[in-house]
Amino acid sequence: RLSDIEEFKLYMISSGRSVATANRYLAALKRAYNIMIKDDLIDYNPVCKVKFFVEDNIRDRVLSKQEWISLYEQLSEVNRKIVLVALQTAFRLRNVLNLRWEQINLNTRLIKLSKNENKGKKLINIPITDILYEVLMSLEPKQEGYIFINPDTGKPYTSIKNGFNAACRRAGIKDFHFHDLRRTAATWLLENGVDNR
Repeated sequence: RLSDIEEFKLYMISSGRSVATANRYLAALKRAYNIMIKDDLIDYNPVCKVKFFVEDNIRDRVLSKQEWISLYEQLSEVNRKIVLVALQTAFRLRNVLNLRWEQINLNTRLIKLSKNENKGKKLINIPITDILYEVLMSLEPKQEGYIFINPDTGKPYTSIKNGFNAACRRAGIKDFHFHDLRRTAATWLLENGVDNR
């Protein structure tokens, strides 16, 4: 019933879930009803009359230099290197964790991100800064393979969310997500006089 869905919608918010999460649940529920309609199990989708929450997707959270110093001290060695790569390239976490040595040319000092590896669907060449060069050299460059390998699994890391969030808490940094490193990287470039638009 419509009233039940409205009640569920309010319950999600009152129980601490974010507006975005509540909307994802509603979208999934709407999809499930549509499937049942398609299979002739029901003939009405009550979610169609439910208003989704308005999401504010505009974030402008940027890490200050002092916060970065504090965070750097709290990160584990491997997470420190992952974060440094993100800050020096403005890559998404997925691109950092899936980065392979085949994409890196230390002679020309470029990292190649293919069309399939970025949302813009275009080939990108990222210059390797001095800081990034030092990080890559510390990882003992190889001919091929992922640059960040989890020693416990022998496979690339799939997430560093827990370690990153814990380091933020220890550093006293609030409301900061890994994805905000992209905005931080762009902001720092502009502050240093590099227009990356």
